[in-house]
Amino acid sequence: MKKFLFFSLIISLLITTYSVSAQIDIDSVSKSCASFIKYPFISDGQQYRALVINGETAEFYYTFYGGATYRIVACSTAGNRAPNFRIYDSAHKLIFSSDYYNNPKYWDIKFTSTIEAIIEAELPPSNTPSGIILLSIGFK
Repeated sequence: MKKFLFFSLIISLLITTYSVSAQIDIDSVSKSCASFIKYPFISDGQQYRALVINGETAEFYYTFYGGATYRIVACSTAGNRAPNFRIYDSAHKLIFSSDYYNNPKYWDIKFTSTIEAIIEAELPPSNTPSGIILLSIGFK
């Protein structure tokens, strides 16, 4: 019985340690991502996150209002390179692709009319088969 309790305690400590270190990693990436939203941009106050595994694509739905300029920041827990992201309108017509611009960490884009959009994001190529994609969006 003592061996079982000891083994259970060790497993609990390992799981807790992993959970805390994973949360710290996500928090630091989140802060780094949000640091690109600064004056004259105002954050929309949301953090968009998705866990992606083995080449999956994350989808985020967003309304961009006409006349505003938006800054879209893409980060991930899978290394220093920014995730690839694309913006589509509701008819799935491509509006923007970061692939065409060497995948910068952020991009400023102005909309002349209000649109419902889909933002798709993928992890950058790396040795990590999974990770979390984070998007921060600001406007001016």
